[in-house]
Amino acid sequence: MESFYFNLLHPFAIAFLIIMGIDGIKVLIESLCSGSKLIVYRSDHNKVTVIVAAHNEEQLILKTIASLLMIVPVKNVIIADDGSTDRTAELVKKHYPDVTLLSDVNKGKVGAIHRVLTFVKTPYVLLMDADTQLKSNFMIPTEALDNGSATAVCFNIAPVVVGKGFFNKMWLYFQSHEYIKSAQIGKRFNNPTKSIHCISGAIGLFKTDRLIELSKKHSTIFPGEDLERTLHELASDGLVIFSDSTVYTDVPETFRQLTRQRIIGWWPGLWRNLWLFGKIVIRRKKPIRLRYELIYEIFALVTNPLKIISLVGLIIIGQWPLLLFIFAIYMLLEIFVFFKIRSLIGKYMGMEAIIIGLFPFYALYQMFCVSLAFFIFVYKKFFTNDWAKVMSLLIFFSASAMAQTEKKKDWTIDVSHSHIVDLNKDRTFENVETYIGYKNLYADVTSGPYNAISAGAYLGSFTVDTRYQWQSKGGSLNLRYEHWFNNFVPFVNVGYGVFAKEATITNSSFFKTGLGLSYYLGDKSNISIEAQKEFGRLYGITYVAKAKLVKNDFWTNFGASINSFGYPGAFGQIGYKFIYLHGDYYEHFDYNNFTRTSIGAGLKFSF
Repeated sequence: MESFYFNLLHPFAIAFLIIMGIDGIKVLIESLCSGSKLIVYRSDHNKVTVIVAAHNEEQLILKTIASLLMIVPVKNVIIADDGSTDRTAELVKKHYPDVTLLSDVNKGKVGAIHRVLTFVKTPYVLLMDADTQLKSNFMIPTEALDNGSATAVCFNIAPVVVGKGFFNKMWLYFQSHEYIKSAQIGKRFNNPTKSIHCISGAIGLFKTDRLIELSKKHSTIFPGEDLERTLHELASDGLVIFSDSTVYTDVPETFRQLTRQRIIGWWPGLWRNLWLFGKIVIRRKKPIRLRYELIYEIFALVTNPLKIISLVGLIIIGQWPLLLFIFAIYMLLEIFVFFKIRSLIGKYMGMEAIIIGLFPFYALYQMFCVSLAFFIFVYKKFFTNDWAKVMSLLIFFSASAMAQTEKKKDWTIDVSHSHIVDLNKDRTFENVETYIGYKNLYADVTSGPYNAISAGAYLGSFTVDTRYQWQSKGGSLNLRYEHWFNNFVPFVNVGYGVFAKEATITNSSFFKTGLGLSYYLGDKSNISIEAQKEFGRLYGITYVAKAKLVKNDFWTNFGASINSFGYPGAFGQIGYKFIYLHGDYYEHFDYNNFTRTSIGAGLKFSF
């Protein structure tokens, strides 16, 4: 028992327990405040046009249209065929010739919806996925939009459980529980303030004119567009309510399909919309429930990697009693939520005991998916619009990691993303850096506020590095020499740079020199101190102390600096195997003379 309490003080345990406590408080608050009665609004389905975006949906499109025509007139149904290569368009023309079919090249779901919005003649539009079906008694609450109670409506989404075999059904029921929690806890919680922040892509009701206008702000890069659409609605003073009318949708039946949906489809859009989260949070007039939930979303995204590292660390050091305690807490929270939902909707789903008992593991799996989706977001945002290329890169990285052996590693690839804030001018930048090394040669490309490319070589005791920054119209050449004395390594470096006059504080050229000493604690861990003196440009001396510590698969780099003008700086990295987080803070940074802070993540492979 004493060792258990002692283990609670372990840094991994403290980090995980703090985050777990915040998770638990959120669950309790939302569960206790989600019991308010829902208003039932009248429906006039003649005022609604339904847009169904379809890409290769020949298996389901006829079933979806049949369910729609029980609700709305045939003239009010538009199928936006997004470059299908199967028989989708052919089947629609054959079986439902009176339904409006608009076909175009494949541009993605968002593009398909946007290009057909101008064909809508009704005041309201219902966006639907092609794998979603409605019951004949489904109600579209147009009265809420008529009287100004809302500008958009989300609905209760229920997965169709048709899987064959125990494991297929288990994955379907996991998703069913996830969807039910989202609707009956999350959406009910925000419904009183009309501030639900995600209208499911499966189905959502909008004002036509407003949707056309807001669609101009919408990115077409990412799937999982429903979150972005809703956030733009809220950011433009929209009111989003929840209707308990149920629709049924097909969901992934296997672990592989589900993983692909979340990492490639859903969660990159979550990272992409962090800036919209922040934009809404800082608006004081927004409902406190909405701001609280978005603050939590930001917190969860930022701390997910820390939670993963802490959890893996606890497993590695064998803290099984503590891990069992953590599991028990999450399990109790899940049981509490289960009974809360039962009190709201009565009958539940199948395999209840198994799903509730194992749901903490499912939540952990989703946490990994969200974190991995960050790297898909980075590539999608900054490198390519082609998912196939993204997946090829990830497969390449994965194969490289698995191919590591005891032989000499010739290649190193390091890709990192940083979100940089200029604290002087309230500006933000996105910076992506890609480092590729082969044996004694390397190249580094930075895309962001610095837009630089560098190349260098390790020549015995010498390192030669050259850098060009086209943003600042200049470059530099650096030379470093080091010599080993057992574990002590003194070094000296010199450099010369030329920059455009307008990009600098003082002279357009500068010469710098420096010296330092490193001490190696092992093959990989070391500490070092150094001093750098500049002649020209900033003129000053900068003093730096830093350390690199490696233990098994965990590693960290961190350091601090101060210059002769009294301006401090600090940086840090923490990683596990090939994944790491990093951040820094500098006052009067470099020749641009701005105070900056940054945070980001990266992948680093050697093979």
